Amino acid sequence: MSALDPRKHHLAGDRRLPLLARNWDRVAREAAAVAEGYRGLSIDGDALDRLKAAITKAVRLQADLAAHPGARPGDPIAALTEAQRRVLKLLAEGLTKAEIGAEMGVGESTVKSHTAEVYRALRARNAPDAVAIALRTGLLN
Repeated sequence: MSALDPRKHHLAGDRRLPLLARNWDRVAREAAAVAEGYRGLSIDGDALDRLKAAITKAVRLQADLAAHPGARPGDPIAALTEAQRRVLKLLAEGLTKAEIGAEMGVGESTVKSHTAEVYRALRARNAPDAVAIALRTGLLN
């Protein structure tokens, strides 16, 4: 990768920034496109894949936060699955693990797994503690 003198060579934008490039043919095509009035960003390869992944993650997080107003970005509460949220709701209604399993159509061991994840995410010691935290954060509203 080499840099051009920013006082002599630049695309559109801030002339104080040097132009870094690996492929001079691509730079020439992009410079011609800018000269013709095109505006935008050219990304390819791994950078494009990482950008797509980041956008997808952000859209999912935004949708999850909109669906669960008590959660905040990076908050373990936002990471709860629908099944874990349902287990939490049924715990709040006073159902036992066996009753929750019957209600959800899963085994009691699956309910225990979901319950353990809920406790971990909420940093709760037990079901009443998890329900209290969920009510306080608006997760059960």
